[in-house]
Amino acid sequence: MNRLAATVRRFKDPAALALIAVLTILAGILNHSFIGFPKGYDAYGHMSKIKLLVDYFPNSDWNHEWYSGMLYSEGSFPPLFHYIGGILVGVFGISAATALIVIAAASFVLIGWALYGFVRIATGDHIAALVAALFLTSSAGYWTYIVEFGLYPRILGMAFLAMFAFFAVLYYTRGARPAYVATVLSLAGALSSHLLIGAIGVALAILIIAALPRPLHQRAFEAGKLLAPAVLLVAWFYLPYVFFLQRPPSVPLFTRAYQQLSLSALFVPGMPGGRFGSLPFFLLPAAIALPVAGLVTGRVLRQVVSQRVLVVTCVAALSSLVYAFVGLPTPGQSIYNFQPGQALFFASWFLAAVVGLSLSALKPPLPVAGGLVVALVAFVLVTAPDVARGEINGDNATTVSYTHLTLPTILRV
Repeated sequence: MNRLAATVRRFKDPAALALIAVLTILAGILNHSFIGFPKGYDAYGHMSKIKLLVDYFPNSDWNHEWYSGMLYSEGSFPPLFHYIGGILVGVFGISAATALIVIAAASFVLIGWALYGFVRIATGDHIAALVAALFLTSSAGYWTYIVEFGLYPRILGMAFLAMFAFFAVLYYTRGARPAYVATVLSLAGALSSHLLIGAIGVALAILIIAALPRPLHQRAFEAGKLLAPAVLLVAWFYLPYVFFLQRPPSVPLFTRAYQQLSLSALFVPGMPGGRFGSLPFFLLPAAIALPVAGLVTGRVLRQVVSQRVLVVTCVAALSSLVYAFVGLPTPGQSIYNFQPGQALFFASWFLAAVVGLSLSALKPPLPVAGGLVVALVAFVLVTAPDVARGEINGDNATTVSYTHLTLPTILRV
């Protein structure tokens, strides 16, 4: 009996990670994220940049196909996603379309794994960590990032951001040197994937360090210790970018052209075309009720660092929701190219983390927790096909076959 219990304890984390990976891939197949032509408005643009990189490498810093000529990355966003795609196409011989899907599928799995690790390290509770990952996978607002928007570099960046959150908690609770290196590298990966994700990563790093139960001078030292090497690793892109910003901007930094989401998106899926993404009806109520229940019953996380992590996660989730439903401090104003509905992608991750952290403190009986896992798996599998209603797929817009188009032809479509 003792040997059986030891075996269960030994394999509970690999089993949970395997379930997250399998369920993520199944959901991505059912909602069409990982099958067929790459989904989303931006798919063609990212395919064309990968093709340009492969066709003209190493002389690929000048993108002569776009806007009468422009630098490949300067004034745009970091090219890490496209270089990974270029390696998959140029070295392994897969198509640019397949490269987008492979990177997206791997990123979604990593995002779920990192959320599991984030809650697992903060609480020591593998069931609560698994529940958090399943809550995330159940969110239509999470999947809309690929199905409707096709924001592939941001999806890769979110994988790095989620891993940064995991490694940061690991480092600040256990202090291992490999965890510190991984924290720096994952933050640099987020900064190298997309400007928005990099900014969110830096903000999250500052929040986590500010919440550490340490004297101010030690927190300042930790901030420099983390941010300085990460910034040095990405200076190759950001220094030229800063110089580029000295020119008159071609697009505004802020805009009022976007509309904030209606409150119904907290519970009810919308229709395709910009209002499709929503949270599952139980996510926000659970993220509110579980922490409140913990405070009322006195069941809170035991470690101070874990308590601070919960506070940071609540702040991040609330910030994402405020941006989606209210806007910036000036109501109705948004960041250009960051539509309010896109904030649900981040809200889903942080709200799911709040659920996992709070559930661990409440310590529900094992049959209750197991039943919750089964119910969430069933919910994901049943509702995943419905997310496909919001898909944007250029390959099914007309009867024209796009699979054999050359780059110049794609850019004229």
